[in-house]
Amino acid sequence: MHDVNAGLYDYQLGVFYVDFISECEKLGDYVMNVVQAGKKRNNDFEDLPYNEQG
Repeated sequence: MHDVNAGLYDYQLGVFYVDFISECEKLGDYVMNVVQAGKKRNNDFEDLPYNEQG
């Protein structure tokens, strides 16, 4: 906030920056959910016998 008040950055640039960081956080959450779902799915199939027919 001090940099905005000092005129080093314009307010709109700060808004864009915060929006960008927020979108990156959402993307990170999505990636974590996909990885966790993939791990769970792999664990669900570990108990099944292997299909040796190819």
